[in-house]
Amino acid sequence: MNDSIISNSIAIIGMAGRFPGARNVDQFWSNVVAGVESITSLTNEEMLQSGADPSWLNRPDFVKAAPVIDDFDKFDPKFFKISRREAEIMDPQQRILLELAWETMERAGYAGDPPGLVGVFTGAGGLMSSYLLSPMHFYSRLIGSTGSMHCAGNDKDYLSTRISYKLNLRGPSFTVQSACSTSLVTVHLACQSLLAGECDMALAGGVTVRVPHRIGYIHTGQALLSPDGHCRPFDAGANGTVFGSGAGLVLLKPLAQAIKDGDHVHAVIRGSAVNNDGAAKLSYWATNAEGQAAACADAMAVAEVEPRSIGLVEAHGTATAMGDPVEIFGLNKAFRRGTKDKQFCAIGSVKSNFGHLEAAAGIASLIKAALALEHKKLPPSINYHESNPAINFPESPFFVITECRDWPSNGQPRRAAVNSLGIGGTNAHVILEEKLFSPLPQAGEGPGVRAAELKTISTLHSHALAISAQTPTALNELAGRYVEYFDANPNSNLGDVCFTTNTGRGRFQHRLSAVVRSTNEARKFLDAWRQDKSAPGCVHGIVDVINPPVTFLFPGEGSQYAGMGRGLYESEPVFRENIDRCGTILKSSPLEGEADFQTALFALEYSLACLWKSWGVEPAAVIGHGLGEYAAATVAGVFSLEDALRLVSAREKLINSLLNEGRMAVVLAEPARVAEMLKSYDDIYLAAVNSPRQTVVSGRAEAIESLTDHLTAEGLRCRLLPGKRALYCPLVEPIVERFRCVCEKVTFHKPRIEIISGLSGSQAGAEIATADYWHRHLCKLIRFAECVATLDQSDHRVFVEIGPRPLLLGLGRRSMRQWEGLWLPSLKPGQPDRRTMLSAAARLFVRGINMNWAGADRGFARRRIVLPTYPFQRKKYWIEPMSVIKQELKGEVRVLTIEPARLVDSETIDQCYREIAAALDKCEENHVVLNFSRVGFMSSMALGMLVRVNKRCKEYKVSLKLSGIASEIREVFKITGMDKLFEIHSDAEAAIASLKSGGGMFFRKKKPASYEVS
Repeated sequence: MNDSIISNSIAIIGMAGRFPGARNVDQFWSNVVAGVESITSLTNEEMLQSGADPSWLNRPDFVKAAPVIDDFDKFDPKFFKISRREAEIMDPQQRILLELAWETMERAGYAGDPPGLVGVFTGAGGLMSSYLLSPMHFYSRLIGSTGSMHCAGNDKDYLSTRISYKLNLRGPSFTVQSACSTSLVTVHLACQSLLAGECDMALAGGVTVRVPHRIGYIHTGQALLSPDGHCRPFDAGANGTVFGSGAGLVLLKPLAQAIKDGDHVHAVIRGSAVNNDGAAKLSYWATNAEGQAAACADAMAVAEVEPRSIGLVEAHGTATAMGDPVEIFGLNKAFRRGTKDKQFCAIGSVKSNFGHLEAAAGIASLIKAALALEHKKLPPSINYHESNPAINFPESPFFVITECRDWPSNGQPRRAAVNSLGIGGTNAHVILEEKLFSPLPQAGEGPGVRAAELKTISTLHSHALAISAQTPTALNELAGRYVEYFDANPNSNLGDVCFTTNTGRGRFQHRLSAVVRSTNEARKFLDAWRQDKSAPGCVHGIVDVINPPVTFLFPGEGSQYAGMGRGLYESEPVFRENIDRCGTILKSSPLEGEADFQTALFALEYSLACLWKSWGVEPAAVIGHGLGEYAAATVAGVFSLEDALRLVSAREKLINSLLNEGRMAVVLAEPARVAEMLKSYDDIYLAAVNSPRQTVVSGRAEAIESLTDHLTAEGLRCRLLPGKRALYCPLVEPIVERFRCVCEKVTFHKPRIEIISGLSGSQAGAEIATADYWHRHLCKLIRFAECVATLDQSDHRVFVEIGPRPLLLGLGRRSMRQWEGLWLPSLKPGQPDRRTMLSAAARLFVRGINMNWAGADRGFARRRIVLPTYPFQRKKYWIEPMSVIKQELKGEVRVLTIEPARLVDSETIDQCYREIAAALDKCEENHVVLNFSRVGFMSSMALGMLVRVNKRCKEYKVSLKLSGIASEIREVFKITGMDKLFEIHSDAEAAIASLKSGGGMFFRKKKPASYEVS
């Protein structure tokens, strides 16, 4: 495939569907390969429950069969932040397509927050919506209604844009309608939009859900409908189709970019064409072979392929005595423009499996053909025994394939064509080709790309697997799906699995993570966690705050060791780039040798901070201990990297020039107690207060050694620190002025983020951006415990130590009022560097940090692969027949209950009021409860009814109490997050007062504000 073809081709990188007999595309493919017919025979009982007219059931022309989809009436509205009432009103076509859109993005590895512009091109079946217009739910007042929630939830105009809104997709978004060819036309338009640069990816497809659903049809003798509930494309017995329900979507992307991004490519769209028959046919309802032939020929011309290279045609295949011959005639005419060969191309139609899905028919055919190319199989077209006598297959390029067989390549790419026709004459044709390439992405070309010079990582390398869900049940089910995946795919590339999961899924409240070395270990950990949530191997939690503030802790002298950071230097490009940058500035490698350990420690900490930031962990605050404060200040923007290295290098040289023969020691005792002891020593000083019970002293070597001997004899724990220098005390004053001269040559800046001063223990102000601060920093007490205590007064509860070993974590934890929070190391001596980082990253994810997992995998070549998708927690959401009001006497209280209504409009409100008023006329009780539970009357019209009801109650001297109305609004508030801002009036008087004052809702802003909001 040359560059020109690649640049003009479109990749199918994701697909999802719900078809008769198949909950997903994997089951769909299994059914197609096995030749399963998925048209359901219906019982009288289930058809009556669906709303069938009883008089139909005994008619000889009533066919008791339908292609149906399971759980068509179920939905997971909370996943999409949709209220229960809105979900009930919404057309199931919109609900199903919403879920499929998310699933398609997941299967492609781009759900959650996809990069670039994503377009949406979809179409649906029915009139406005067969759901609300069906006999069981017919609502005449909807006709002519525009702009209401009921209209937006059911009209085709809102099909694509609702997906764009709920999934935050910002490319072109509009609904496409061309009857039976609708969904294949959406694919053509999506390809055109991609090639024109209007979007970077595009969802395309369609849906048809027939309501009533599980119900047959009357065969009127017309040739369009099958008299026996079977569909027989191209067969001599073909006498009509069966209309059914289904939905499918594909995610498309320019092929060149898909290769660059390491996407999973199911198949390649080489070209497509759309036209219309015009008036050159018998009637508006008829088809035209000339128009079909032109569309097919145009598609092959765009694709730059010869007819002889096409090995499969997935035909429209209406299974009508006249329609099939016309379609074959048109295809034959197009193919004969390029070849006279006979019977080299298999032909079939998925309608033989489950009938005609109307607006979803084309996408079902496209998915079947794409999977045939991916699996290199020619699937059978069932219900075919002998050819329609009007079709001369032996003299055509085609033969009907009746059994599944391997698809030979014949030395050239396998290609398939998909044909789709629509009533009204819009023809669509798409040319597909198998994916023949498998090059790894090149260095620097995209996320998860390993630099060319890095060595291959062994299979024992660690990976972080991070999954999440909106509920505990969904998380448990999702973990189970991954267990099943690992069982079925034990040899899958674990790096690709983790990369796809971590970068291509949404991030929800309930989170689970594990650091694993093999698929078997991942499976074991997840399975153990499902059985026992406390089982080791996995970390899980519930996120209260997304991206809580993170504090970086930078240790000072004493944390370094030989070989620190070597593993990260080899595996992490960002870390290596910054170490090398420091080396270029210093004119020597900072990690080589131990002579300049201060500059090496600074370079490591600065590079670690840069690495964490590339992984998506941005510090809200930084604290540095001693030398570590230079790295903290650099990260905070106080000075440039160049100036920081100048300061650290000069500092190190000046300290090395000292001849004070000093020592430092750690004493595990309260600072006040240590300070009292030091009154007996002239040459020992407090150097650092690390925690309420750990103090560092500094002074002359002989005095320090004498002190430690004395303290040990007194039973106090203490230890000498390595090195022969006494820092952070007056013994360094000989070099202070010389260091001041260096500091005065540095350009300082105001901190960009919060930095806690090691000299004051509080948030640093303008003083930290002065030479005076940094020259005093050499000889003054380090107040690390006070630094942590300062952050303890705020909401900082996540701490990451940015150093070669965890020295500050325990000290910081002991300086908090309570040992709460998350304290994580970046590196640990003796443990693999990347594994330590990943373990910390996994815990940060569970705590609520939205990690940039693509950044974490930047050093490795990764591919997106097809993985388990989100387990939607579906429940039935369906409008039931209306019973406006029922009465119930409970003691001296009469309860008037408003039952779920189909629509909230003025006529329904008036009907409710009339029934309530009639009940009040006969009421002998002093108290009435008006129960609005499960109604969703949240409009000003409903509140207007309450005003009238309340007035009537006062006339009869009956007290009125509302029940359930506030709960309806609370549900909406909880779903949208408004419950964190507003509280709701629960009594009738407050609601009515709000209405009288001009308010349309009855809620007020939560404290500290006291004003009401309408």
